[in-house]
Amino acid sequence: MKTVLYKPNDFRERCLGCGLHSPDTKEHVYPVWLLKETKTWNYPIGWISGKKIPGKNCVFPICNDCNQIFNDMLEGPFHKIFKKIKEKGSINDYEAEIVIRWMWKTTQLFYMISQKRENVAWSTNVREKSTSPIERPRSRISLALALTKDNIENKAGAEPLGLDVLPKYSVVLSAGVFSNISIITFYSKYRNLIPNEYDVHTLLSESNKDQEMEIIINHSFSDSFSAIDTTIKVANKLLPLHEKDCLDFGAAIGINPFVGDPYKIIS
Repeated sequence: MKTVLYKPNDFRERCLGCGLHSPDTKEHVYPVWLLKETKTWNYPIGWISGKKIPGKNCVFPICNDCNQIFNDMLEGPFHKIFKKIKEKGSINDYEAEIVIRWMWKTTQLFYMISQKRENVAWSTNVREKSTSPIERPRSRISLALALTKDNIENKAGAEPLGLDVLPKYSVVLSAGVFSNISIITFYSKYRNLIPNEYDVHTLLSESNKDQEMEIIINHSFSDSFSAIDTTIKVANKLLPLHEKDCLDFGAAIGINPFVGDPYKIIS
C-alpha cells in the first residue's frame, strides 16, 4: 500500500486507515460490541485532549473500504476470540496474532485522532500494518494476557475499557484492559519486564490457522484495580525501550522520524 504523509488538519479530508480516500463514514475507535460489553456505550470515556465523552460518540473518519476490511479481518474475528478468552481462558497462536493486530490497529488510530490537530502528521500504514500477516521472524513479537478474578464495575456500572500507552513511533507496543482481560503486545526480548500476573505467548515461527495448540491463560489479577494499575506500570516501562528501538532502526536504514517540523512518521 502506498504511504501518504499527512499535513496538519488533513485527516478531516482523508481516511485515517489508508490515507488514500475521502472519509465516507465514521467508525467507533472501540467497536460497538465492546462498548456494550463494558457498559461504556453511554458512559464518558477518555477522548481527544483529555475530554471525556460517551463511548458511542468516540468515532474517527474512515472510508468504506477500510471500514469493511477492518470489520472483516479484525473486528469480527477479535470479537469471537474475546468471547473465547472470557469463556474458556485459552486461544491458539493464530488467534494470538489477531489479538496483536487488533491492538496495533486500535492503538495507532487512537494515537492519531487524540493528537492536537495542528501538530499531527504521520505515514499512513495503519490498514496495511494491522491487516497484513506479521512479518518474519514472528517470534520477535509476544503477547501477554491476564484475566481478572473479580471484575469490578465503577459506580456507574461501567467496566474497564482503555488503552494504557500511545507510542509516537513504535507500532509494536500496545497495552490496555478491556472488561476482565489485560493485554500487552511487545518485543519478545523484553519478556523479563512482564510480571508473573500475565501469561506470555511468543508467536511461533509459522502461522497456522488449523494449529491446535492451546495457549492457556492461567494467571490473573485479584481485581480490576490491580489489572489497570499493573498494566499501566508495565506499559510505561516498555515505552521508552520500544520507542528507542524504533528510532534506532529508522536511523540505521536512513529514515528520519521527522519530516520537516512538526511532521512525524509512525513506523
